[in-house]
Amino acid sequence: MAAIRQLRVAAVRHPPSTAGPFAATMGKQMPRLHQQEVPDRGFTLVELLIVVAIVGVLAAIAIPAMNTAMEKSRQRVTMANMHAIGNQLQIY
Repeated sequence: MAAIRQLRVAAVRHPPSTAGPFAATMGKQMPRLHQQEVPDRGFTLVELLIVVAIVGVLAAIAIPAMNTAMEKSRQRVTMANMHAIGNQLQIY
C-alpha cells in the first residue's frame, strides 16, 4: 500500500508531458544498442595505399601507349598536309 502511495505522489509531482512520444526520454542519454556492430565509416591507410598503387600502375601502362598514339596522329596529319601540298603543286 505504501508503494502505491509513493507512485501516486511521484505522478502528481511529475505529470506526463504532452510534448510528444519521446518526452519521457528527453534529457536522458539513450543506451547505444549494437554499438559493436556499427562499422567505422572511412578508409584505412592500407586501402588508400593500394588504390594509389593501382592508379600508378595503370598510369604507367597508359602514358606510353597514349604518347605512341599521339605521335602516330602527328605523323598522319603531316602526311595528309604533304599530300595536299603535292596535289596543289600538280594543279599549279
